[in-house]
Amino acid sequence: MKKTKKIFNIISLILNLLIIGFTAYAVSTFYTGTGDGNMAVQGTQSFRFFTVDSNILAAVMSAVMLVFNFKKIKNINTKTPNSVRMLKFMSTVAVTLTMITACFFLSTVYSFKMMISGNCFFLHLITPLIAILACAVFEAERKMSFKEMLSGLIPTIVYGAVYVVMVLIIGKANGGWEDFYSFNSGILENKWYLSIFFMLFGTFLISLALRAIHNGIVKLTGKK
Repeated sequence: MKKTKKIFNIISLILNLLIIGFTAYAVSTFYTGTGDGNMAVQGTQSFRFFTVDSNILAAVMSAVMLVFNFKKIKNINTKTPNSVRMLKFMSTVAVTLTMITACFFLSTVYSFKMMISGNCFFLHLITPLIAILACAVFEAERKMSFKEMLSGLIPTIVYGAVYVVMVLIIGKANGGWEDFYSFNSGILENKWYLSIFFMLFGTFLISLALRAIHNGIVKLTGKK
């Protein structure tokens, strides 16, 4: 058991470093270039995208988790605070939603190639996959309750509220945002409420799935 904990902690540490490094590189390209794919913008304009925000949140929480990775090297029985575990879970759900939305929805609006070109390769695919592996598998310390799992909905709810205000209420013509996620266009035109439902329900399913993997690993490794 102790050996397994040490191995898991080292792998978690490596994965967190990768998340931080890949995110720092991908976000920096908005300042050194013009971005890529459906996010061909510069500077702070990139922060309007859930993709960027969710990846930054994942990187920040990976940095926080690193503190406990290093503490566990000295004392493997060190426990990660529940607040940190939940925030790490929230960030993982957020980047997983980013990946699924980009690969299975936005790829039909734009193209799959565009969704994984340039920095999008990291923001839409690689970093989310690493985050899932880290949080759901190698950072599974104890079982997650259903109530704790619901925290995964928070980033989607917060961003969704901002998106509705900036796109539907203010609108591009009045200084708001264009509907760059196409949640109120095409077959969904004037049916934005369906987009809200699908995104929230999708986030709920992602949270359920990550919790199931997480709890399965806890059971498999004999943790509580």
